[in-house]
Amino acid sequence: MKLVLLVDSTTRLEKDFFSPMFHPIQPKTQQIMVQIGKNLKNKEFEFSEAVKITKLKSSDVSPYIQEAVRKGILNKPRRAKYVFFHKLFLAYMQRKAKGLSYRVMAAKKLSSISIISIVSIVIIIII
Repeated sequence: MKLVLLVDSTTRLEKDFFSPMFHPIQPKTQQIMVQIGKNLKNKEFEFSEAVKITKLKSSDVSPYIQEAVRKGILNKPRRAKYVFFHKLFLAYMQRKAKGLSYRVMAAKKLSSISIISIVSIVIIIII
């Protein structure tokens, strides 16, 4: 009973608070935040880690991190140090990362199935 209540509370927290906070930011910022979040063990990271994780130049990563700070997703306690505002938000980001990769895998499977279906239809029509 407690597990169901915890899952329901987390789902409501995501739906009511995290999702409305995450979705107004630019899609590229979302992508970078998810990419950073999925590679973290705790909610703190340094700018150099973000650059390493994203494999982008620091000048390319900086504006997106600044947007996340302005929107309240990240806190900046000191120079080049960032913290996701809550550990549950970091968990939300990590679940988003898994969801995004599952969607990509599903799309790849769907496209290969579609190609097989088209080839099968062509073979049937020829015969």
